[in-house]
Amino acid sequence: MPYSDPDQQRAYQREWYARRRAEWFTANGPCVDCGSQEELQLDHVDPSQKISHCVWSWSLARREVELAKCLVRCTPCHMAKTRINYEGASAAVISPVLASEIRLRYVTENITQIALGEQYGIGQQAISRIILRQTWGNVL
Repeated sequence: MPYSDPDQQRAYQREWYARRRAEWFTANGPCVDCGSQEELQLDHVDPSQKISHCVWSWSLARREVELAKCLVRCTPCHMAKTRINYEGASAAVISPVLASEIRLRYVTENITQIALGEQYGIGQQAISRIILRQTWGNVL
């Protein structure tokens, strides 16, 4: 039976999602590289086979198919592997100055997020997070 209060429903869904994710990482961790149990992430062995990283709400059968394509890595090891294997495809170092420049160029030059990502060596999603101030929010 659904909750009558949408906030209660969202809270329940967040907890359910987090519990499902934590259970999987507990059973399948630690990091394959360093053995850490902290900040665990899914790392798709072959990113071209990735359907989505938002798998925790999927049915068990569908979720297991996607998770079979993944290894468990902690955040630092995942970032290091990405830098080595994909030569900065999504691992370019962005400074506060560059974040500010990206926002300014997006607004003033009518340039697409994809084009900005190609120019700065990062993905469109990273550009979007910068523009929406989800990252580098404290920078003008």
